[in-house]
Amino acid sequence: MTHKEREKIIKQLLSEAEKLRIQKGYDYSGIDDANSNFKNAGKRLGLHPEQVLFVYLDKHLEAIHTFIKDGKVKSEPIGSRIKDAVNYLLIFASLLKESTLQGRRK
Repeated sequence: MTHKEREKIIKQLLSEAEKLRIQKGYDYSGIDDANSNFKNAGKRLGLHPEQVLFVYLDKHLEAIHTFIKDGKVKSEPIGSRIKDAVNYLLIFASLLKESTLQGRRK
């Protein structure tokens, strides 16, 4: 695979991940605070929003691990799991930025 071919695949994946993130984001968090679902779950469970996010991300990483190990998964297609994992990492970056801006992290 050439670099150009790989970049085409990555651009397509990121475009599809963006659509998925936007579509799901409003369902999970409403309009005012894009990260509210992580904060609300964190309050209920006594966890930081980043810890909640990692639990959600880890579910997808486990499915990716299963695919790598067994060559298949039984539920969502592996492409969906990859897009979700990418999105959780991007959302993680937004949570870190928010924490930094609010002085909770340096």
